[in-house]
Amino acid sequence: MGPSPFVNGQDKTLKSENLFDLKTYKIYECLDCGRCTGVCPVAKTHHQFSPRRILSRGISKGLASLSSDQTIWSCLTCKQCENVCPADIPYSEMNKKVRAVSKELNVERTCTHGGVFEQISNLMTRQYIKQNRLEWITNDLMICDSKSYTLFFTGCSPYFAAYFGEPYADTLLGSLKSAIKLMNKIGIEPLLIKNEICCGHDFLLRGEPEKFKTIAQLLTDQIKNTNAKRIVFTCPECMVTLRDEYPKVVGNLGIELIHLSELIESHFDELKFEQTDFSAAFQDPCRLGRYSGLYDQPRNILNSVEGVELKELHHNKKNSICCGNTAWISCDAGTKEMQNKKMKEVTATGSKNLLTACPKCFIHLTCAQDGKEEPASGSIKINDMWNFLGTHLQ
Repeated sequence: MGPSPFVNGQDKTLKSENLFDLKTYKIYECLDCGRCTGVCPVAKTHHQFSPRRILSRGISKGLASLSSDQTIWSCLTCKQCENVCPADIPYSEMNKKVRAVSKELNVERTCTHGGVFEQISNLMTRQYIKQNRLEWITNDLMICDSKSYTLFFTGCSPYFAAYFGEPYADTLLGSLKSAIKLMNKIGIEPLLIKNEICCGHDFLLRGEPEKFKTIAQLLTDQIKNTNAKRIVFTCPECMVTLRDEYPKVVGNLGIELIHLSELIESHFDELKFEQTDFSAAFQDPCRLGRYSGLYDQPRNILNSVEGVELKELHHNKKNSICCGNTAWISCDAGTKEMQNKKMKEVTATGSKNLLTACPKCFIHLTCAQDGKEEPASGSIKINDMWNFLGTHLQ
């Protein structure tokens, strides 16, 4: 039998930049308390998946064992486990790094929807690809053509709308339109990039750091060419990616990055909304909540609308359960079970409405009910909070 290709638990044939020491991620500080697995939403539906077990395997068998483990692709990187870890182990960051090595070993999870969103982001790494992403802009929206202090980063919602059609498209595009209307009302005419490139978030979740570096540099060049001083986001994933991941590969952007909820909360005295009679639960997206700590801002905005009554889910704020999918690679029966549990939590509040603040949350939770004559949770109407606010804006 020939010599092992693994040296100190690492495959010596792998690219050097993907080799790393698991000590960097503090796994040897694991207390084996099991709290991570106890709160992990995936572990409750995929019983072969356990953050604690994966850490134990890494401690005893090293990187090679982790990288060849199919279950690492089931992780949602939702940071629920990090909420309760007494050793503060950055499990989500470690998981993304392990996936990069796993990808090179050809151990990966197939993307859903035929890989269409994977291919869209791949195409955007090619500089000659040109897009017209602003055909959804209507005459009532005031935007700048060439120069503005504020750049509005729209993310992939226009592509999601085109692919999924109804009942998704109106809400996804309505959310973007409402964001512009809200900014217009507080005196902002944002700039939009006609050929806007994907932020690259899903490359990291798919274990493709080199493609992420490529797309990050291309988007950085686009942003710098606008001369904008501030970027406003409605998509939490886009914001977190530019804020937390770009400095690692392209340096500091030197521009203010702000979520729309932060911007609007500081100006909501300038906004007027129609009175309504509306009760709804609110879904805290992982990247808006646990990654960014923005729990109160969206609630404060919604509560400023007269007649809105927000109901809290049993699992809310830092304990909110992920919508069940990430980077389009983990949709299965377990995911559906997780989503149905969330819908039952909505029903338990006594409300028939759920407001989201992330395009993917809206898509995944709507999909959980779509096509079912009698969903397990009953009939829950799901809407994006920005789309809701836009329809009540005076």
